[in-house]
Amino acid sequence: MELRLFSKKVKILLAAFLFFGVLVAQAQTYEINGTVSDETGAPLPGVAVVVKNTTHGTTTDFDGKFTLSDVQNGQTLVFSFIGYKTIERVINSEAALSISMEPQAEALQEVVVTALGIKREQKALGYAVQEVSGEDLQKVTGVDVSTSLTGKVAGVLVQNSSDF
Repeated sequence: MELRLFSKKVKILLAAFLFFGVLVAQAQTYEINGTVSDETGAPLPGVAVVVKNTTHGTTTDFDGKFTLSDVQNGQTLVFSFIGYKTIERVINSEAALSISMEPQAEALQEVVVTALGIKREQKALGYAVQEVSGEDLQKVTGVDVSTSLTGKVAGVLVQNSSDF
């Protein structure tokens, strides 16, 4: 009888240790270091590195390096940067990551910056917008760029000045 009680207590105690041991193992956090570069190996500064579905994240420094603490196994890091494809990487106790981002070949929509520095789509402006393309400037047989611009855009006064 006494052996049976001892055996039952040992089983309960063992089950409790296993249960809490698993909880502690799952709660371990890591500090992840790494570098982010483009396809040529050049570092990418300013890449957003965020734990997926959270607000926990950082950005890469001038050398493309980042450090992110309190990351758990199984969490997913999301790497995003304008003009590049977003990359997701699942963390599995790696201390150092090396991420290579590929450019995203997409045409950007036309944006006009107004005199106040406010970005707007051209169709949303309440006034006329004119543009001069590089091809238009090459077609003119002017001596320099300023003479090529003369008369191309309404309201623009082009003056040559050699008083530098």
